[in-house]
Amino acid sequence: MRRPALLAASLAAGACHLARPEPERVARRFVQALADADEAQVAALAYAPARAHLEAAAQRASDQVGGRRTFAPHEMLQILDVPPGIAAATVRLETTGEDTAVAACTLEDGTNFALHLVREDDGWRVVVPLPPEDAAS
Repeated sequence: MRRPALLAASLAAGACHLARPEPERVARRFVQALADADEAQVAALAYAPARAHLEAAAQRASDQVGGRRTFAPHEMLQILDVPPGIAAATVRLETTGEDTAVAACTLEDGTNFALHLVREDDGWRVVVPLPPEDAAS
């Protein structure tokens, strides 16, 4: 008898997760990637201009070592000021437009911040601030 109840609870939990709007799911994954210090996932969820910036920086780094090593774009990231293992207590959409969204995030320690998201051809991505142009050279 417990098996059907457990299955029903699992299906209900899964349905709730799938019912969340896609920008909220992306925001949750991004916050989790920050908490896990998963630079590859952070880079994958960043919007196209940030990914292009990381690719260019990785190419410059590879060139600087004479091609002896090829750097991956995510290796250009360093996640700072996020306590290891901290998790998001809440992530909720504040605004959603056709191509933009803002998610309000609160971490377990009470830290609040907003994530801005944009719709790209392949899905929703997080807007990551880019350094000034002269800092990239």
